[in-house]
Amino acid sequence: MADSFHMAAETFEGYGSREEIVERLSRLPLVEIEGIWQFPATGQMIVIEREDREGMRFRVVACSSSGIGLENGTLLGYVVPSAKTGVFDATLAEIKPDGSLRSDPFSKKRTSRFTLNLSGGRLSLTPVSRGLRVNWWRLFPYMFRFSVRSYDDRQKGLDGCMRVWPRSVSDPPYQPRYL
Repeated sequence: MADSFHMAAETFEGYGSREEIVERLSRLPLVEIEGIWQFPATGQMIVIEREDREGMRFRVVACSSSGIGLENGTLLGYVVPSAKTGVFDATLAEIKPDGSLRSDPFSKKRTSRFTLNLSGGRLSLTPVSRGLRVNWWRLFPYMFRFSVRSYDDRQKGLDGCMRVWPRSVSDPPYQPRYL
């Protein structure tokens, strides 16, 4: 998958309302990842749908923006299946704090890579990091005896979205049902 793609505010028609999207997608044979998804933290909804006939590449498009500055139909990225069942590789656009896409020509990093894990109507996003790390402390073992290190003990894979449509019978409910 390409590490970068052109994000010049490319938008697609047909993402104006949820009914319009459901009508279009209900006419197609869908695979497990396709459908309408919602990020619970922001309320932002996205559509993941097949881009090619072979079903080897899916596009992620914004729909029902929750007031964070994305126009409906804005291309957010691409997803391809991996060799492992229920696991996908994604390249998604960087979104600035004001909700707009990071598309300035001077920014080297406009997209980020993620691993998507699909399980029971939930899609978790785990960032992928690549590169070289140099441990300077190994070069100077006795220079500083006391060192401060930062850590993050938050469990990976907690960020993600929940399936809104199509709901499967096997998907567990998001909230308890009261009688």
